[in-house]
Amino acid sequence: DMDTVFKEGLLYLQAKTWRKIWMSLYKPSSTGVGRLELYTVADNIAAVHDNKKTGRPKSQARKVVRLSDCLSVTAAPKESCPTDCEAFYLNTTSATYTLASPTTQDLINALCVLAFQVTTSLLPGNWEE
Repeated sequence: DMDTVFKEGLLYLQAKTWRKIWMSLYKPSSTGVGRLELYTVADNIAAVHDNKKTGRPKSQARKVVRLSDCLSVTAAPKESCPTDCEAFYLNTTSATYTLASPTTQDLINALCVLAFQVTTSLLPGNWEE
């Protein structure tokens, strides 16, 4: 599996309550489609880091969102969310996900670039090296 992770990290997903998830964002490549993979995470973060050493988390539920199914990514300033996080909506053809992260702007930028081919020069802050 040669797919490159473009960005990854802990996020919160609003179900009935905010739940920690692990997100991996993949660029489209010759071996796979551009996609967002969301894994449920146990509350202890150490488990996530162990999983990173051994590859993909095996036991966690995984949800795959194809970037081609993404319709829009919008900030959600009115959502109350975990401390130091900002919420945003990921609207797809099948569902709307309410997510929160300490690095929401970075994530929105990354999703816009990969899903909608927006050039980074149009986005506030140059986050790409």
